Amino acid sequence: MRLINTTTLELKSFADDDEVTYQEIMTRDIRSSPVASKKGFHKIAMTCRLAREKHALEWAWIDTCCIDKSSSAELSEAINSMYDYYSKSEICFACLEELNLRRPEPPDDEDSVADSGGSDDGWEVYPKGIQACRWFSRGWTLQGLIAPSNLEFRDSQWNIRGTKKSLSKALEIIAGICEEVLKDGELHWSPVATRMSWAARRNTKRDEDMAYCLLGIFDVNMPLLYGEGGEKAFLRLQEEILKINPNPSLFAWTTDWLTILLERFCGVLATSPSKFRDTPRLLPTTGLQLEPPDISTTRIPPRLWT
Repeated sequence: MRLINTTTLELKSFADDDEVTYQEIMTRDIRSSPVASKKGFHKIAMTCRLAREKHALEWAWIDTCCIDKSSSAELSEAINSMYDYYSKSEICFACLEELNLRRPEPPDDEDSVADSGGSDDGWEVYPKGIQACRWFSRGWTLQGLIAPSNLEFRDSQWNIRGTKKSLSKALEIIAGICEEVLKDGELHWSPVATRMSWAARRNTKRDEDMAYCLLGIFDVNMPLLYGEGGEKAFLRLQEEILKINPNPSLFAWTTDWLTILLERFCGVLATSPSKFRDTPRLLPTTGLQLEPPDISTTRIPPRLWT
């Protein structure tokens, strides 16, 4: 966001001061620049160190600094491709910044963590601290949880606290995503309403991003139109979903009576993922091929009532 100084008339860009941007990461000798004092730089440095030293990886991708957000074309391409990036990654790291308790590094064999009886994985010992971590309430981290086959959870000191594989039972409770999906990443058997419910209690800084962060979850591509508003973006998302997956569960959303009284009218499509908050857990579809229902949408122009 750019704002103008009311005294000097100087323009200034405002962003999250703790995160390192694409423009800042391009700074020569960044380790000795003021950017290195940002909290976000520590995450970048630790991600690169773990990728290099523990997994012998030469390259890493970090969404905060590897996307030139000043380029609308590049931003759109990155967001539409992000789920694919995660699913094809060798390893992903999730930093749970609110988790401050130190733990020693576990053995290199991650399976030994899973087989240790639950008391050594950090999640059963400190369940309240884990559930309070903001990582599980952010919209953008939903695909980062589902898509990668290898995901490590690190605390604020970057000690490992488990993997998606070893913590799948706890993650099912915390994130509301069935263990089978977390283990194999297969989404096509999950009804549309079920996938929407995964995002019902999450949030994003920009209203439109609540729709854009779900593109990969539904295998949908669509242009980004920042400024259209979150409701319009979410309606566009649902229309695109209907084109490729006319699943009637998309209409299995609810709203409260106060909203109905205030708005008076509502359409058949929901206005946000939060409308799926109370959607009951639907059974996954099976391999049985059924004739898809004939569902289409039509834009009705507004009418003036006299």
